[in-house]
Amino acid sequence: MNEISLRQDDQLKQPPKVTAHQWVLSYLLLGLAGLGFLTSSYEALIILAELFVLVDILLLIILGKEALRTRSFGKLLLVASTLFFFWLEALSLALQETPFPVPGGLPYPSAQYGEELVRQAYLYVALFQLMLLVGYSLRPRMRGVFDWIGSRVNSKTLRARVMPYVLAGCAVFPLLLALRFNLKAMFDVLLAARTGAEVEMDNVGLLHFLTFFGMYGAAILLAEAVLLRSKKRLWSLVIGGIAALPFIMGGARHLWLFVAFPAFILMSRSEQRLTPGRLVRWAAISLALLIILQLQYSLRNEGWSEVANVESSQLLETDVTGQFGALLYAEYLVPERHDYFLEIPEKYFVIHWIPRQFWPDKPLMQSWEFYNGEYTQGQAFNVTPSIIGQYHMSFGFIGVIFIGVWLGFLTRLADRALLVIELERQLAMAIAIGMFYAFIISSFRFYSPIYFAYFLFAMIGMMLLTSRRRRNADARLLEVDAYRPVQYPGVS
Repeated sequence: MNEISLRQDDQLKQPPKVTAHQWVLSYLLLGLAGLGFLTSSYEALIILAELFVLVDILLLIILGKEALRTRSFGKLLLVASTLFFFWLEALSLALQETPFPVPGGLPYPSAQYGEELVRQAYLYVALFQLMLLVGYSLRPRMRGVFDWIGSRVNSKTLRARVMPYVLAGCAVFPLLLALRFNLKAMFDVLLAARTGAEVEMDNVGLLHFLTFFGMYGAAILLAEAVLLRSKKRLWSLVIGGIAALPFIMGGARHLWLFVAFPAFILMSRSEQRLTPGRLVRWAAISLALLIILQLQYSLRNEGWSEVANVESSQLLETDVTGQFGALLYAEYLVPERHDYFLEIPEKYFVIHWIPRQFWPDKPLMQSWEFYNGEYTQGQAFNVTPSIIGQYHMSFGFIGVIFIGVWLGFLTRLADRALLVIELERQLAMAIAIGMFYAFIISSFRFYSPIYFAYFLFAMIGMMLLTSRRRRNADARLLEVDAYRPVQYPGVS
């Protein structure tokens, strides 16, 4: 294959660049945040919060149109996550009777966050969002990595056909084992969400890690039910739905995100023409996913038996993440109450895999321990400082710049990986990529090895379901693709 053909193929599989309009709106957000330092009243900060949301929604509309055209959704997800986790929360806090109130019981010297903390938080979020696009603009070749991703195709062996159901069974097996296979007790535990007594999982030991395989099994079966038109579609929906129950009813929204998001992103990546009927179906599934997320938030401390009492207003709440308020408190703690931690989270991604049975005193992330201790004051729950607060506590502005660039870069890798695969022949790989997107979105709350573990188990599950495509078949496929017109998948 000649050099021109290779360049054409590489262009075909590259996500779209950040456009001038997208850069302008992102710099506008940063400029508005800078104006905050010229204000001296909460009224001006409230107006700025409204402007941040309006500009971000405009940027989101532009990115949404681009995503429908190119079928690369990374930039859209990054901006939507920033809007959801930070800007909407900032607006909600700004519009309270007392703007930017401090949660009751929190050890803070007043009932309202200071203006200087709010201004700094505005600047941090705007800078973080800009750096996300900077990271997304990086275009490394990494041809070896993407060649490997493109080479893993669905295996047709009996083991590979049975394995998704085995993996899905792993979602409930550790819980059943802990409850001595008492189905009624398991149903009661799921129905209670966080209101019941915690199940003692120590008696299952390392087998509790099987739950992570169950997450991947549920995700791949639900994706088959949504994407594939086959005789086993209903069967996949039933088994996948049952396997998804522990991740829905437990109340942890990020678990449901890892299960459901792959099917959602792959449906949007489908190369079928976007007819009105398909758009309606897509919108309906998106709405169902959001409703489940809102129900999880509303019922996790009430139990699912109270689902009939959920009011429509609860499903429309936007201040459900607490991440902007978490950022404000992180800014107050460091450097006021503690020096910058200068802590590199990646080392905890390594030691995370050493079981506490072998290392009882395995350390936790120091910045998180300090933040959680100061916030909860010994109460029986835990909190996170948001990803921006996390990196502020370690490195200040430099940390916020770094993590923005890093997450943007990872999202571009995910977009490109999704472009180099064929969905029908590589569904198992596509689900793993979808769970990598879920890891990125979850990281807006906290950049944690726990979230990464879900993706890593998905990669192991993917290896069990795939085999390597033969090299000569790859060459023929690339040769054909190279002479097609350069366009994005899904564009007719």
